Amino acid sequence: MNKKEKIKARGKIRFEELITESGGTYSIDKVAEILSITKDEVLQYYNNRKLLAFEYRGELVYPTWQFNNGDVIPYFGEIMSILGIHPPVCLFRFFLTYDSDLKLTPVEAMIKGDPKEIHIVRILAQQFNNQVAR
Repeated sequence: MNKKEKIKARGKIRFEELITESGGTYSIDKVAEILSITKDEVLQYYNNRKLLAFEYRGELVYPTWQFNNGDVIPYFGEIMSILGIHPPVCLFRFFLTYDSDLKLTPVEAMIKGDPKEIHIVRILAQQFNNQVAR
């Protein structure tokens, strides 16, 4: 195994650890049940970037952390649209990384719903993967 393959393998292992550490994933059937909608509607949410999903072990799965109290966490679709298209591992990193301005993660801020913190999450999403001075 060359150096590039080793790095890729370590990254895959770390992403799997992150999935587990963050609560795992739901199947499309479970998401449909949680949201009280059909599987086709779940796919429509995904296609419209209102849900995060990714292929994992041959199945499209949905991270559990994007759900709260039987619904998608507040502001999730809005923040996904601000973020634009990124690989799932990058989106995990955005939503689950502690931010010193927020004093919590973007997901925690979105669940909490404080307007000032949501404003910061929007700014963070606009800045994501761009080099900016903070």
